[in-house]
Amino acid sequence: MSEDIICVESLFEIMSKLYLNEELCDIWFVVEDETIAANKAILAASCEYFRTQLFGGTNESKKKEIVLKDTPKDAFKSIVKFIYTGRIEIRKMDTDHFLSLLSLSHEYQFRRLLHWLEAKFDEERMTFGNINKVFKIASLYELNSLLEKCWRFIERNAKKIVENETIFTSFSFELVDQIVCRKTFIANEIDIFKALMAWKKSNPKYNITSVLANIRWNQITAQNFHRYVRPFRVFTDTQYIDALVIKKGKREMKFYFNGYSSICFSRDIGRGTISEDILLPAKLYLDCECSSVDPEPQNHMESCRIFHTVMYRMKCQEYFKEIYFNFTLYDNNRGADLSVSISAENDMTQMIEISNRQVDRHYGDGNRSFDHNISFPEQRIQIIQIKCYNQFSISNFKLR
Repeated sequence: MSEDIICVESLFEIMSKLYLNEELCDIWFVVEDETIAANKAILAASCEYFRTQLFGGTNESKKKEIVLKDTPKDAFKSIVKFIYTGRIEIRKMDTDHFLSLLSLSHEYQFRRLLHWLEAKFDEERMTFGNINKVFKIASLYELNSLLEKCWRFIERNAKKIVENETIFTSFSFELVDQIVCRKTFIANEIDIFKALMAWKKSNPKYNITSVLANIRWNQITAQNFHRYVRPFRVFTDTQYIDALVIKKGKREMKFYFNGYSSICFSRDIGRGTISEDILLPAKLYLDCECSSVDPEPQNHMESCRIFHTVMYRMKCQEYFKEIYFNFTLYDNNRGADLSVSISAENDMTQMIEISNRQVDRHYGDGNRSFDHNISFPEQRIQIIQIKCYNQFSISNFKLR
């Protein structure tokens, strides 16, 4: 007969029985007028923070009840539950609770939990109301993945941000400073300046001289300078002329070049309905994480799906009046806004939105695939950009 001992209950099953068990606990935490029971040894074994607090010879180590000030109750209870059960329930957790939990995970030095929460923080949780807080947490704790998500949200909404004073003026100085100097924040330079002046009016104690130095003054015409900049008296004519000598590059969206593509162009020849189809060369850019040139970019688009923007950049000088493509949305759990913009120049700041529609979760067939046709006054187009805050692919792209 084997002398090995078979453990019927797992460690976490035993620990779970101790969770919030006041009969077996030896320490109480008072958080927002609620008392939470725990065990000193278990907390101390979980991380260095609690070991120092409870067994480090501090005043708190001699107490049976510790009052925690400025500590969110829900986040603290989640931390305690994680220590005892190894589980965190985030699916129904609101964003404020989630961010508080991130902060406590950092404070209590739960590094693995911190980075797990960082990875689980979806861009869907970001709003104009909380992006400033998310950005602050990501920067302070050096959470690079979360910081990248912040920038993706900010850059995708650049035009709306600079045109809405309420949004822009709510940002911290650190965020405003980085937005202005960030090359991939795509908006008209004069609109960025106007937004900065509105921010300064709401935050008069800050010196914005260093921020003004990062404005791309060579992208602001003399007419706009005299009309919009001069009245504020924050940048002199001499400074403007001197700044024009420094040729700062245009703001460019962060795209990875994924390869060359061909766009079918249906061109009318003569009168009537006679037309011919020709293939126009174009560069295809995808806002995705692959960062590699693909010999078959269209196949890459259909297989990758981890992107939100598709951009075609053409060299041709043809005039178009219609865009057609088949659009497939892959996330069946939520709808999305589909936006199409064009530019006659090779300049992302000159993009004009020509279509914006809501694609709900029940639109189209089972795969949420449908044909999208856009007509507009005939004009020359060099850049076509398709954006959707969901996972999608484009096929059968045609111009007329």
